[in-house]
Amino acid sequence: MTAPSSEIRVGLASRTNCASSCFDLPTVELREISTRAKISPARFWNEYQWGNLRADPAKLVERYFDAHLYFANWGTHRLMLRIPASGVDAKRLRAYFVGDPAKLRVAGSHLILDLQTEDEGGGDFEDYEEEEGSLAALAPLRVELMHGDLRGAYLAWLLAVQSGSVSGTHDDMIIGNVVTDVAGNGISIGKFTVSETTEFHVPYNPTDKNEICTNDTIKDNYIHNVTTEFQGATGIAAGYPKQVDIEHNEIAYVNYTGVSVGYGWTNTVNAMSNNYINYNNIHHVTQIMADGAALYVLSNQQPASQMEYNFIHDYQTSQWADYGDQGIYLDEQTSGYTIAHNAMVNAPMNVAQNNTGTNTITDNPASNSSSVSSMAGIEASYADIKNTAIPLPTF
Repeated sequence: MTAPSSEIRVGLASRTNCASSCFDLPTVELREISTRAKISPARFWNEYQWGNLRADPAKLVERYFDAHLYFANWGTHRLMLRIPASGVDAKRLRAYFVGDPAKLRVAGSHLILDLQTEDEGGGDFEDYEEEEGSLAALAPLRVELMHGDLRGAYLAWLLAVQSGSVSGTHDDMIIGNVVTDVAGNGISIGKFTVSETTEFHVPYNPTDKNEICTNDTIKDNYIHNVTTEFQGATGIAAGYPKQVDIEHNEIAYVNYTGVSVGYGWTNTVNAMSNNYINYNNIHHVTQIMADGAALYVLSNQQPASQMEYNFIHDYQTSQWADYGDQGIYLDEQTSGYTIAHNAMVNAPMNVAQNNTGTNTITDNPASNSSSVSSMAGIEASYADIKNTAIPLPTF
């Protein structure tokens, strides 16, 4: 049996923003690295079916090149850009490059911007342009950064956020937005685990409390028709937040749960406490999935967390679900909550508890559901967002 081949493409370009002033590359030295590479006065390109480049691309960029692109069909992608340190605000730029996927370092009179991703799905070279186009298409990012345009740096920061290298929002407010036609969660906040390799039941409680999403507000948003591709996602998902305030939102047409707060299935003290889920209007949820609810919470969230005056209505267990959904669901080790005065109309009328700790539960379903329904949901000052016309994309 023949082993499958690995495929790698490596491209480096020198002084991409200059013309005749570009210096000639040391072709003899570079030829010693590879006898098969395509080498011109301003470019080094190689493609491998077996093996890899016999040199450190970072060192080559420091000495000779202004841009480097690496692509491997097992999923590794790397882009490096070299820019002159003079003329750019290095301190401002450095704020965008945090964590392993997005790094900035000083090399002599230059800054090296180093971006790397690992796609477990791998990749197909046929999805990418030929070498003359792929690196050239990215080279304008370098010029833009040199002229103070930081949009490319913001993409680097988003890469770090995606990897979990950035965490800890504080006193942020998400208010008055329409969120629709989203593949996964409508709004997501807080870490769920320390890293992708952390076992799910290990509680998140970092020593540096600035890493915890704290005192954030999600209010008066209209979240509907989300979870379109990832059916197990939710309208609002919160991992391990502290003092999050989720109130006066309307959440509808979700394939799983409306609001989910907490993770870890643990009674251990963790990052969470004083989380409020109040005055929300939640309907037409659990459209496909089982074991969900309008409101779902998990783990120790002591002290003084709340779920009060929410209007839960108009959904039942999906015809495709193999077991039931709930009105409010306190899953394993939930503790620290007061659950009170939540109206449940034409929906599961229960507060389900699965191996929970100490919580206070009163008046559910609410004795005066009409009063709760009038108070819950988007407030009058933001009511017009439901009339917002969402423009369709054109291609």
